Formats: sequence, C-alpha cells, structure tokens
Amino acid sequence: MSRSAEARDSVETPERRRSRFGDWSATATHHTPAEDAQAILTGVLLAALGLSILAHLEFLTGGVAGLALIVSYVFGINVGLAFFLINIPFYALAIGRMGRAFTIKTFIAIALLSLVS
Repeated sequence: MSRSAEARDSVETPERRRSRFGDWSATATHHTPAEDAQAILTGVLLAALGLSILAHLEFLTGGVAGLALIVSYVFGINVGLAFFLINIPFYALAIGRMGRAFTIKTFIAIALLSLVS
C-alpha cells in the first residue's frame, strides 16, 4: 500500500466518525444565554438539595463537595463557604484548559451553590 493510501485510510472523515459514534460529536454545543441560565439554575438547585441532605445526615461524598463537608464538620464553617474557597484554585486551571466562557459559567454556578447551601 502506498504512503498516500495509508494517509487517506487513516484520516477520520465525518462519515466514519458518525458510523462509529452515531450522531455524537466532541465539538462544543452553543447555547443561548437563556438556556445557559436555565441549566445553571437547575444544576445549582439540584446540587444544593443533595448537598443539604448530605450535610443534614452528616454523610460524605467524594470530590470538592466531600472535602467541603469534611472542612465544615471539622472547623464548623458553612459548607457553602468551604465549597467556594476550595474551588478557587480550579478556576485558574479552567481558564487554561476550558476557556474563559466556561470558567465564567462555572464561577457563577459555584457562587450560586455556595449562596444557597
């Protein structure tokens, strides 16, 4: 097989990708600001409900939420404040890896979750 034929066969075309993954693609989906706001508010309310149930029962979970619960149990501070403070270093990582728009939306979601929990 020639070198150009190998290169042509190794190139992933949209048709090849579609047959392997259905209609799914890894590109970002653009939403309207209203859709973003609705998604953020829904996620914040559901996460706050779960976090408040865990805090009330004195249970733990993994990740930043679990670490915030541990900090709140040990030091007696508000879970929301601990959650917000623990997330601060991740904003720098998010700007570099995910971009400014994602980081702003994440900051809004974390700030709202911190306020309601």
